[in-house]
Amino acid sequence: MVDSQLKSAVTCPHVTLINSGGHGVPPYQLDHIIYCSLFIAYCLIGCARSPAPLIDRSFIDGLADTVYVDQSREALLTDLTGGFYYDDGFRSSARGEYGYSRWERRYLAGWALFDLSGRPLDIDPELCIVHPEWVERHYGSGLSEIVEVPVGRPGLLITVKPRGRRGVSFRPEFDFRRLDREGAPSYLTDWDPESSTLVVARSDTAGGWLAVTGPAGTRLVRGVDRQRITHPKGELTGRVAISLVYLEGDLLVKGGGAVSFAIGWGVNRDSAATVAQQILKDRSHWRAARQERTQKTLEQFALRCEDRGFECAFAWARLMLAAMVVKQDGERFLITGIPYSPYPDGWHTMLSLPGLAASEGDPAVALRLMDGIIARQNRDTLSSQFGMFPGRIGEDEVEYRVPEIAGLAVVAVLRMRDRIAVRDTTREDSLVAALLRDMMGTIRHRLMNGLVFSGADEHFLRDTPAGPDRSGATIETQVLFGRLRAYIHDYPRRELLAPDLPPSLLEYRGRWSSSVIRGPQSVVERMADRLKTQRYVAGAEEVFDLPAPTFAAVAYYHFLSDGPCGDRLPFRWKGDERELALLHPDYTVRIAQTLALGWHRPDDRRFLGQGLERGIQDGLVGQVGLRTLSPFEEEYQPVHLYRLDDAPSGTVSRGDVLLWSAGTLADMLRVTDNRDSLEHLAQALAARVTGAGVVGGLHEAENAEPISGSDNVVGSPVFSTSLAEFIRLVVENIIGFSPGSGSSLRLRPWYPEGWGVVTLEIEFAGGRFQVERLSGELWRVSQTGIESGLRVALDVHPAPGERGQSSLSIYPGQKAEVRFIPSGEGRWKSEVKEL
Repeated sequence: MVDSQLKSAVTCPHVTLINSGGHGVPPYQLDHIIYCSLFIAYCLIGCARSPAPLIDRSFIDGLADTVYVDQSREALLTDLTGGFYYDDGFRSSARGEYGYSRWERRYLAGWALFDLSGRPLDIDPELCIVHPEWVERHYGSGLSEIVEVPVGRPGLLITVKPRGRRGVSFRPEFDFRRLDREGAPSYLTDWDPESSTLVVARSDTAGGWLAVTGPAGTRLVRGVDRQRITHPKGELTGRVAISLVYLEGDLLVKGGGAVSFAIGWGVNRDSAATVAQQILKDRSHWRAARQERTQKTLEQFALRCEDRGFECAFAWARLMLAAMVVKQDGERFLITGIPYSPYPDGWHTMLSLPGLAASEGDPAVALRLMDGIIARQNRDTLSSQFGMFPGRIGEDEVEYRVPEIAGLAVVAVLRMRDRIAVRDTTREDSLVAALLRDMMGTIRHRLMNGLVFSGADEHFLRDTPAGPDRSGATIETQVLFGRLRAYIHDYPRRELLAPDLPPSLLEYRGRWSSSVIRGPQSVVERMADRLKTQRYVAGAEEVFDLPAPTFAAVAYYHFLSDGPCGDRLPFRWKGDERELALLHPDYTVRIAQTLALGWHRPDDRRFLGQGLERGIQDGLVGQVGLRTLSPFEEEYQPVHLYRLDDAPSGTVSRGDVLLWSAGTLADMLRVTDNRDSLEHLAQALAARVTGAGVVGGLHEAENAEPISGSDNVVGSPVFSTSLAEFIRLVVENIIGFSPGSGSSLRLRPWYPEGWGVVTLEIEFAGGRFQVERLSGELWRVSQTGIESGLRVALDVHPAPGERGQSSLSIYPGQKAEVRFIPSGEGRWKSEVKEL
């Protein structure tokens, strides 16, 4: 990794006109001075309206990573329309998931480069430079190749510099497979010599067309053939697979110098050709747009510290997450994972929203993504999935499998609430109306003896590497349903949205009685103070039993310090609070428990401390997240298993570490003051962003026991939720940034000691806020452009185990120095001085 540095922000120049000695000014000089004065005024006004960039180009270029032949690294670029280029460092032709894809379809498996005599030019790779905006490869033959993906145009641009050779031959390898299918179709092709464009599609044209355009004078030398590719590990199942790629021929370009080939996708022949030609012709335009987007993404949080590696990891993660937000037909979606799950999914979208809001600096994009999920809610009142938000939003259908998504939407809203400066009541009312529909559908179709349950193919871990059957009333279902009910109960305009809603539906008077459970299929038979709730459907009254099981679901962590525990609902045994009865006698210890605890009471220090301690004792806490299963259980597996016919997607997990669970783990570490563990977790994730798998990406999961290199990666190599939770971990738990209402914020930084002097500059409330930590005792604060003034609450730890607090207000252009002075008993008082 090339070390990078952030330079100081560029400021508008200070200009002083001096008329020495009081002499007059000649007319021609006067005109010149007037012109210059007007120009300077224009520049100053421009600076005021368009602040100078916080991130300079040298920092972005410094993020580039050099990959050598003996390293196993991948690169990812996206076009923000659902298309992406994913490849290893040197375009391995043995891996079918590489090349250009769009949503769930492969289009281009890769390409080969030759000189005009037919000798290959790209078989002796030396190094690959992965830049946030392009991928550059160098070969021993002297050839270099740059791959770029434009912004907002489905396709890519390949620029070849053959170095000393009078021409180059480009051979595209067409694929056109669905993500989950290995079949090789027949093809339609068309060559237009006037536009130097080759257009290809499946014979049924399913999935659209692909066009390849070269410079004027490009000639097609046909050589129809099929090439057999053996995939070491299939896309979803992990099984060895074989597919064929289609070779229509070679595009030959004579002459010297660099040669560019554009790839374009379209719904028909003409649109594909038009996109490819636009990509080739409008290079300067979309390159400028791409650079502007990169700059804008990084400017929200300009972090400077003495740990350059962490700086780079934080920047890369934010760029990669932003690249996974795609726009299609006026709507925005978040791709779940690349390349194995390149489609939106309601569960992982909701889970990712707080991290995306933290990365963007405000929740605008996150809220638009939430709107896209809610718009696809199941509105069929006769369906058993009525009210459910969508899980996987695939090419052919929308799947409704995960009842917990509405509860996670509530968790996301509560986490983002302080970031919403102006409350949008219309949006909030729309959200609550959707949540009410989900709750009523849950009550109608997914209650079992008063408990909310999930089917074998519905629970939220099914399509992750944690794939075992967990049907029934699980702890996370109860906790998230409890959050849903509480949010609706406290909503100030609920009566306007649902005036006929029975009040008892949202009250928490129900209590569980102690019951002994016998037999594998037994259920709790007796409950005290059962609530009778009513709902009216098509004029007919329906009565439901709806107790409030959330407290019972987590009661184990309140009362017991040892003993068995399960991921089903635990109850205290009659007369002995050290034994448990379970709704389902499954005593395995799973990740769902710890996740549910973090969602249930996110700020309860004692409660989370008990849960964290229990998770550590059971071995659920791994190096970069939580294990899906305790290593003390018989089913535990140190390595992820593939090719199991009875497991979802042919894979199964009994202990994998889910990287996206690190956000919940970090919340618990912060609340319980486990500072060293939090720092270790953040550094371990940062090392994976810049040192493992895909450059700049975080994968979905790892084996339960670490394996060196990229072989340890399980699931999608780039996973949006892992990136989002890492970013949220840094912003909320390391930087400690917490915006308040209006122009106010709170900072509770837990900077690692190795960061040294730290400068954080944030775009906030229409201006900029800057805070510098010169030492544990000395801080500097300033702001520009926040006209109403900025209220800052600074909560720091000048020494281990000690704390200092300060509150100050600063106005545009002001700077203040905050010095913390020990006052005894671990407390530090503050002195504020204006600079």
